[in-house]
Amino acid sequence: MKKILVGVAFLLLAVGCSKNANQATAPSVPLKVGIPTTTPTSTGTPLTLSVYNNSQYNYKVFFTSNFTLFTQPQIAAYNFGAIDGSACDRAANSCFVLDKTPYINTNFDSAAVSVMFLPDIKTAAACAVFDPNEIASGKQGPAQNINGVTFITAIGSDAGAGNFYNTQYNRTWYGNMCLEVNGIIHSTDPGVYDPPRPEFDQNAVWQQLNIIINSFRFTK
Repeated sequence: MKKILVGVAFLLLAVGCSKNANQATAPSVPLKVGIPTTTPTSTGTPLTLSVYNNSQYNYKVFFTSNFTLFTQPQIAAYNFGAIDGSACDRAANSCFVLDKTPYINTNFDSAAVSVMFLPDIKTAAACAVFDPNEIASGKQGPAQNINGVTFITAIGSDAGAGNFYNTQYNRTWYGNMCLEVNGIIHSTDPGVYDPPRPEFDQNAVWQQLNIIINSFRFTK
């Protein structure tokens, strides 16, 4: 399997917001971005950069061309076409799914970043504490700053029927709403295959997901 080298730093210059609501467009100003030095595509195609602007909830996310963007109602209907969207949360407002081509014949299944709002959480105090049932066998971590906004964090894991889900939760209270920007990796038990498949490099995948997570910013 080809190793993927991904620059984690995401230095974003000022970018004008799209005039059209909820569209993925090319940035209007060139960006200095930690683009991978070796492409994770099997064809060697260089990665390009787009920005998704959501005017309903006033946020934007930058993503490279090895990710595919999905929004509602596609996500709730599980309408991902030929792309494995199993790492997308069904309640997500938007979801960015990583291309799985470089991981064919490994135990990789899917990886994605989901942006979601939690309408059942009504106060900042409730938003600041994770439900132990939500993060399963994980634990709450330190707060982190993402583009000027403080997010609380947690790491969670879940498993069943040979499937494993590892989640990095990033949550904040903003504009009287509780929001999460979560990275999820769905993998399988290598032993269920005959012959057993090699395990993929989860750290390399997390680096790519974190590039997307760290690009998130509110526009108002």
